[in-house]
Amino acid sequence: MDATKWSKDLKMRIYFHRNMLWASIVGVRGGKDFKLQQLIKLLDNKITNPFNLSNKKAIVFTAFADTANYLYENMQDYFKLNMGTQPNYRPQKNQ
Repeated sequence: MDATKWSKDLKMRIYFHRNMLWASIVGVRGGKDFKLQQLIKLLDNKITNPFNLSNKKAIVFTAFADTANYLYENMQDYFKLNMGTQPNYRPQKNQ
C-alpha cells in the first residue's frame, strides 16, 4: 500500500464530500427549511386559535442577529399575506 497516495486520495474524498454537503445545506432556505415551516405553523396556530382572545402576540428569542434577520426575511411575507400583519422587528445591519 502506498501511504502517500492513499492519504492524498483520502484528502480529495473528504474535500469532495464536504463540498457536496455544504452545497446541499446552502439550498435549504425558506420553503425548504423544515424548522422555519414548523415555527410558522406554530405562530399561525397561536394567531388563529389564541389561548386568550385578546392576546395574539408571540415572542421569538434568538441569540444571533443573523438568525433574527433570516426569520424576519422569511416570515414577513407569509404573515402579511395571510394575517394582514407582519412581524414587529427591525433587522440589524451586519457590522
